[in-house]
Amino acid sequence: MPAPQRSPSASACGAYREVIELGVARDRNAVGIWQDLVGDYGFTSGYQSVKRFLCKLRGSQSPEAGAVIVTAPGEEAEWITAAAPWCGTRTAASTGARGCS
Repeated sequence: MPAPQRSPSASACGAYREVIELGVARDRNAVGIWQDLVGDYGFTSGYQSVKRFLCKLRGSQSPEAGAVIVTAPGEEAEWITAAAPWCGTRTAASTGARGCS
């Protein structure tokens, strides 16, 4: 006799709820959580399954507000050049964003 299958309306993520909640607690986004599930737990469903599960899990919670950096038109962002020892090169990182382009 074949093994019972999950209900078509049941989420493939239900069995991984604790892992997903841990990812959320660590501020992981849906892509990061999905990549962890695939790589560490052999998760075979797609990213959209995780995204839908997270929407249901979070319910009506609004995402936290982020800072908005307002700059004058044409004002450039400050760039910092730092060593990237993991790849043996130097890399640049922005400390801000352009307000207008």
